Amino acid sequence: MSRFSQYILAIVLFSFFNMGCAEDRLYYTAPSILPTSFLSVDSSKSSKEIHRQKQNWQPASPAERMMKRPGFWISRHPSPDKIILNSQEILQLNSNIQNELKLTQDIIQSSAAYSGQKLRREFEGTLESFLKRKLYADHWSGFPEAFFFDEIQSNFNLDSIPAVIKPRYGLIVHYANQRFFPTNQGLYAQKKDIDFDEIQNSSLDVGIPVTVLHQSKDGQWLYTVSSSSSGWVPVQDIALCSLKELKNFNHPNFENFLVVTKSKADIFLDQKLTEYYDYARMGSEFVIQNRVNQNIVAVHLPLRKEDGRLDLSTGYIQTKDIHEGYWPYTARHTIGQAFELLNAPYGWGGMYGEQDCSAFLQEIFATIGIHLPRNSSAQAQAGKLLEQFDKNFLLKKKLELLSTEAVGGATILPLKGHIMLFLGMVDGHAYAIHATWGYREHGWLRDRVRVLNRVVVSDLSLGEGSRKGSLLHRLLSIRFLGK
Repeated sequence: MSRFSQYILAIVLFSFFNMGCAEDRLYYTAPSILPTSFLSVDSSKSSKEIHRQKQNWQPASPAERMMKRPGFWISRHPSPDKIILNSQEILQLNSNIQNELKLTQDIIQSSAAYSGQKLRREFEGTLESFLKRKLYADHWSGFPEAFFFDEIQSNFNLDSIPAVIKPRYGLIVHYANQRFFPTNQGLYAQKKDIDFDEIQNSSLDVGIPVTVLHQSKDGQWLYTVSSSSSGWVPVQDIALCSLKELKNFNHPNFENFLVVTKSKADIFLDQKLTEYYDYARMGSEFVIQNRVNQNIVAVHLPLRKEDGRLDLSTGYIQTKDIHEGYWPYTARHTIGQAFELLNAPYGWGGMYGEQDCSAFLQEIFATIGIHLPRNSSAQAQAGKLLEQFDKNFLLKKKLELLSTEAVGGATILPLKGHIMLFLGMVDGHAYAIHATWGYREHGWLRDRVRVLNRVVVSDLSLGEGSRKGSLLHRLLSIRFLGK
């Protein structure tokens, strides 16, 4: 071999073996209809055999195409219109989540004084937990500790926290990001991973009631507690009010409110629907003022005056986007609501006005009156535990238990860092609908990352053959939101 050929070969080999170390992260798009299990969860196959078999992937069958519609799953359900829980039983489930598991809070009733020392410890604990992690800024460099101490800790305004905090109250007036720190600066666990801002905690829709405990030093942020999460919210997104005003804003009885049942409902300030205000996501509730006509309903809408106080106004929403009162809790309704969000973009912690895996479940079950906790680890404690798995649990046994015990549209499937809604079984394979950013598949040097970035229907074998394992392999438990 000539010296020139050796030189070219060396360059090719160097590029080949070092392409995983490049600064740019390379992702692959995923097919519209995701691949189903190729191996019937045959764990005896090696990663290379799995990869080789997947090269023979064929176009989706008509059944796989139809799986992207709610009717497919409703028709396969043994009792899609059976009431799973009545209204009183739903209230009891919510009470269990709130009181026994202590996963949510009743903002309307939380009028007691709050310990300033406790709040200070919470801030310091959050700061300490972030300092232990290697994080990156949006300019791709590691963050100096000075950022946390000079900017974040200073803006916590710790010196102004009194020994006893008298809570204030407010209503969210625009879709709001709720942050761990009083800053819009992003921090990321990996370089250029800008879809996952670690400072983003959650998001709050128009009309959400909050308790206000503290204000940042720069005056631009309020530390708030909602029914399912706590964090810093921009001042301009909150209208302060009295506890009495807060109680009056919430629906006073079961007959006089609506719930958003579409992915998003536009809110207008005029009956002609020309003066746009904002939107509310699925599961948001509003008190009905009156029905303008068969197409439009008027609702109580919180606005913010220049002095920051509440201005109770009127908003207008199209009836096609709402249901008066909650849906009855049936599989038909939960599955139908889940598919209203099919292909909706993924949004970590509500980034970009979208939903992540746990918010996806929150929104679905809010339409029937079940109020789930904010994050997936907390949701994994809600409802009735049917089965729990360790890493050595046989995959075929998991499928058998899903087939015999899981109820489509009422069973949630927790994984570490993820959660899904069970749909049903087809040809021995389990399917779920979930909001996800992507999945992994076997590659020669490392796993390939396939980007989905949306709500999808998938077989639980998704990810099979990768180093991380399939969804079924990672499944931790089966939980039923019912009796």
